[in-house]
Amino acid sequence: SSSSSSSSSSSSHCLGLPEERAIVQLAHDLDMVTIAMSASPSFGKCWKQKDGPRIAAVLQHFTNQHFVSNPIPTFALGASSGGYFVSSILPQAMQQVARQH
Repeated sequence: SSSSSSSSSSSSHCLGLPEERAIVQLAHDLDMVTIAMSASPSFGKCWKQKDGPRIAAVLQHFTNQHFVSNPIPTFALGASSGGYFVSSILPQAMQQVARQH
């Protein structure tokens, strides 16, 4: 499979909830790439407006490094502040990053 994943820790206590692991496994079964990101603990572990450009830049860099000749669709999931982040903040930030390149 051509999929990969990234996490902030490889220790067994940081594997995520069963439903999160099921989503990642399904994505990998469909040959999708998964990237997991968490809000900064210094901000109360809630996503903020200022996180948008930082995360958009990371995603753009990853895409440029691995999929520049064959762009791929991007999907994002989030709960609580993460849901607002992926539905409102991140799309705006991604548009701004795309205009800069």
